[in-house]
Amino acid sequence: GTEIVVGTPGRIMDHLNRGSLHLEHIDYFILDEADEMLDMGFIEDIEAIFAKANPKSRILLFSATMPPPILKIAAKFMGDYEIVEEEIAAEEPFLTGQTYWTVREEEKIEALVRLIDISSDFYGLVFTQTKVDADAVSRMLDERGYEAAALHGDIAQNQREKILDRFRKKKTRILVATDVAARGIDIECLSHVVNYAFPFDGLTYVHRIGRTGRAGAKGEAVTFVRPNEMRKLEVLKQATKRSAKGVINAGTIPSINEVLAAKQKRLVERILASFASVTEADNDAAVGEKKTLQNVFPSRNPLFKEIAVELCSAHQSEEIVAQVLETAFGAELNPARYGEISNFNQSVTRARGMRFSGTKQSYGVRNYQPSGSDFANADSQRQMRLYVGLGRRDGFDARELANYFSSILNIPPRFVDRIEITENFSLASFPYEAGITALERAKHDRTMPHVHIDSKNISERESYGRRKFMRSAVAV
Repeated sequence: GTEIVVGTPGRIMDHLNRGSLHLEHIDYFILDEADEMLDMGFIEDIEAIFAKANPKSRILLFSATMPPPILKIAAKFMGDYEIVEEEIAAEEPFLTGQTYWTVREEEKIEALVRLIDISSDFYGLVFTQTKVDADAVSRMLDERGYEAAALHGDIAQNQREKILDRFRKKKTRILVATDVAARGIDIECLSHVVNYAFPFDGLTYVHRIGRTGRAGAKGEAVTFVRPNEMRKLEVLKQATKRSAKGVINAGTIPSINEVLAAKQKRLVERILASFASVTEADNDAAVGEKKTLQNVFPSRNPLFKEIAVELCSAHQSEEIVAQVLETAFGAELNPARYGEISNFNQSVTRARGMRFSGTKQSYGVRNYQPSGSDFANADSQRQMRLYVGLGRRDGFDARELANYFSSILNIPPRFVDRIEITENFSLASFPYEAGITALERAKHDRTMPHVHIDSKNISERESYGRRKFMRSAVAV
């Protein structure tokens, strides 16, 4: 009784093998995204499906490009075929600014938060490589109070539609997605595309960033690049130039002070704009009338005016306004909201990226002359990754865990970073000395949760290995 079957090659092959799908009498055979099927390795499955389909059916192939293997399939299964091409229109000017930020994997979430907060009206797609990463990034943003959602292949279709509907209506302003899940999404007016994970190739990159800067609107594409991905970046730059999609320029991660200054400026502008609109309404309402409390402030609740008069009679108006602003926006403008991010010099980053990604022979000890500041920075950034026996079941999220250890260890909450919360436990990075203190206190204080060093943390071992190598290089 089914008139139309839509399926992926693997699922269709599964039904054919089980005998639950028959293609001998179909009238139409349509293959969509033929070149993508080819790139994803489905070409053999497609040929097998073609072989079991009605040879007299009308065959249609849709493809952005026509590589030789696709034309070979057309010749084999379609007989005399025609190629219908979309009329080429004049290409619109590319309005997407492209930058890259050099950032460690564990600090990407901090970089993303700063990008969101320094932007005047962030509305964008964040691309990850895996479903797990999409869920993790979305969860970390949600814990920090951002309207974010994840989109990937494990999400049911009805839920997917709800997520996209909320995103289109801007109720959700950040969508964290994998490449496969984002395929086919057509949403206008995106301000940003963020490559949280480095794209597989130039084509993937162009497809990603092409989702912003549409219809004459400007957009921004920001790519997070780990220090060991600098060679990949150079390849990506060349591919982007060949596709005439602009130039990827080095960008600077904004400092905490820059982010707070931008947020403060927007806050002042928003408040002044609301005053301007209310004042205009006030003037219109009060023209030709006796000025009373109700008609001078028609859009305000008189109760708050009375409270304001009472408070200002007892205190300076500046103090009252400052207290109200701090109560309303203190958390939003709190520097402790942000964690530290390593500052990379681009030329040094490239050298180190090549140096630590190869064999012993490729380290180039004799060619590298480290400065004293390199070691000072390395020592000041030493961190300890700890397992903590507190999780969601204990009522903790990332912010509460940071505040908990801030009070115990007498350090700012932002010093507890790279926090990962699970149901039963958490992982977090601490300044080295604070980590030692936490371990010692956990041994003797029964009120503290269990704490031990996270021995499975690969990046920490690599960091230790690099510091050890650099010190040996100095000895040489």
